[in-house]
Amino acid sequence: MKIQSFDTLYLRYGYTLNKKLSNNFLRVYTLNKGVYFGADIVVNDNNTECQHIVKQLSDAGFACRLKVFQSIKEAELFLFESFFHSTQLTERLQKRYHNFAKNQSDILKVKYEYIPVSYLLENEDFKSKKNIIDSVTSKLTKEGAQLIIIEAAAGYGKTCTSYEIINNVSLNIKTLSPIFTELSRDRRAAIFKHILQDVIVNEFHSLLDEELVIHEIQNGKIPLIIDGFDELLSKEQDKANSEFAQVETMLSTIGDLLVSNAKIIITGRKTAIFSGDSFNNWIDSNPNKFEVSRYLLNPPKIEDWLDEYKLKKINEKEIPINQISNPVLLAFLRSLEQNIFDSIVKEPNQIVDRYFDTILDREQERQQLNIEAKNQLNIFRKLTDGMIEFDITSDSKAWIRELILDRNYELLEQIRKSYSIAQRPSMDELTNTLSNHALLDRKGNKDNIGFINDFIFGTFIGENIIQPNFNVNKVLSKHMIELATTAFQFQSRINKDKLYGIILGLSIFKKQDKLITEYLLKGEISQNFENATFNDFSISKINIGKKEQFKRCVFANCSFELVNFHNNAFLETSFVNCVFSKCTFTNNETNANIYLLNCNDYGCGFINSIDNVNISIDDNNTNIEEEILRKFMDIAKRPRHRKISMIINEAIPEQRTSVSKTIDQLKSEKWIKVNGDNAFLTEIGIQHAIQIV
Repeated sequence: MKIQSFDTLYLRYGYTLNKKLSNNFLRVYTLNKGVYFGADIVVNDNNTECQHIVKQLSDAGFACRLKVFQSIKEAELFLFESFFHSTQLTERLQKRYHNFAKNQSDILKVKYEYIPVSYLLENEDFKSKKNIIDSVTSKLTKEGAQLIIIEAAAGYGKTCTSYEIINNVSLNIKTLSPIFTELSRDRRAAIFKHILQDVIVNEFHSLLDEELVIHEIQNGKIPLIIDGFDELLSKEQDKANSEFAQVETMLSTIGDLLVSNAKIIITGRKTAIFSGDSFNNWIDSNPNKFEVSRYLLNPPKIEDWLDEYKLKKINEKEIPINQISNPVLLAFLRSLEQNIFDSIVKEPNQIVDRYFDTILDREQERQQLNIEAKNQLNIFRKLTDGMIEFDITSDSKAWIRELILDRNYELLEQIRKSYSIAQRPSMDELTNTLSNHALLDRKGNKDNIGFINDFIFGTFIGENIIQPNFNVNKVLSKHMIELATTAFQFQSRINKDKLYGIILGLSIFKKQDKLITEYLLKGEISQNFENATFNDFSISKINIGKKEQFKRCVFANCSFELVNFHNNAFLETSFVNCVFSKCTFTNNETNANIYLLNCNDYGCGFINSIDNVNISIDDNNTNIEEEILRKFMDIAKRPRHRKISMIINEAIPEQRTSVSKTIDQLKSEKWIKVNGDNAFLTEIGIQHAIQIV
């Protein structure tokens, strides 16, 4: 190994090669940053004579290090540790994790504990015993660039999962120094590229150039974890045809980093962004080659959270599981002592109210806050009203204080006067106390604050929407509606019906939005759908039996548990890469109207009950195979990935079942390879496709 081979590495770290003192046996690299003067003398072996050089540099004020490296890799690790202070960074990440855990603990006065969530991993076989933290962390040490996407409904554990990944990496993989940033939407429409630049600058000290940090990100030594990717989607991005087009700019910034061994994790709510053809086309057209892993977090399982006694009580009271299957409420119920739990389950409709009362009562004690619970709620409902109006999820502490004051001035004056003169706070002191409330927390890498979790924020949004004088049209983004809908599934029947009646007719709602909204708020699916595609959602414990309820529809990457399907509810409807757990199928007709492709039932017999039924196919249409193969070639006649569900959806309604069967045949003939909902041409398939196009 030539001694000169270290030059590029040291120059990248900002050193200067001292040519006068260097030769073919040793290299002298000096670093001048501010008041710090350092010098590394790199030699081939310990016998190299260099003490006179060390003395000369020391006399000149340089802090000298004499190094003998056995390889470039050893030198890389040494400089990385020296400059990125991975030990100090680990301590900083641990502190951040413990602060997060403490904030969660302070809400209910019980030790924070992460409950592993079940998940689906697109394009990989499900492993029931594999922890998502272990699964994601293992990908951070694999060779090659990795884009890891973690999606879940609002309030279903994305941020907690992000923090657990950070904690696991900082404890167990000492060679990695991750960057973790939480995104939030405020009034300043920052460009995503600039946000990442700010994160890099803020995370590391001034000795490090941005280019060096980016190099180590691309090297895989600095995994980049971006929590809340969807927070930056503007209200325009909620519109049907612009969603991917506008997020593409953000993805291009990420794509530029995905070279060599880069590892980037992004989390966000479930959207159509990552399940459509546009995302696959973006991957195919990207000059950088990287692997994509898409995790879909399932709703929490109550048996993972509550002990046998509490589970038994819930079953005795016949409380619908869906009413409490939320991490926030399950953590609350888990924290309760037995006698208090017994009193709460007697009136399950009041679980949410008791959750808020517990927080608000403790806040009165913690901050000596002379504000009764109902007035605290009113203050934060009005704060939410302002956040809805400005379409933000967080903002600077100063601005949140101004918003609290502006929306609650008269009430705050009354509260101030309720204090004795000796203890009466000023208005600034009172709003500052409220900005430090347990319901609020720091958001993002800036000093922004917002509601501590999506469940609390969504509850306030929903409560505002159902007020008689509220103008629902001032809700600027679908994200706010989704937060309210998800949180309100745990409200009383009256409140759920009110919210459902108000938002059902919103123009921003697509067919899938309507289906999920009805399921969450009504506990059923009664609407009729035709020529619709549904992606990436989970439903459980319902009956789908209305005649011809789904005509020529496509379900992709969906999860069903304890659902009873009736054949007459479907007309030429396909299920692609779906999971059926403990589901049943009732066939009332001679011909089945369901076609399954790449689905799994984990041995419950659901798939066999359908496959045994004859499926009517139009065998006279000989052009379907050619049309499908054409879809796997781009304009330049190069092969590309396609979503099976999108190919089926693009077919004319009368041919959708035939298209499903033809795709299955192409798979059997090994013309295409299918991975979940994704498919691509094999070598044989490419030859046939080229002849056609």
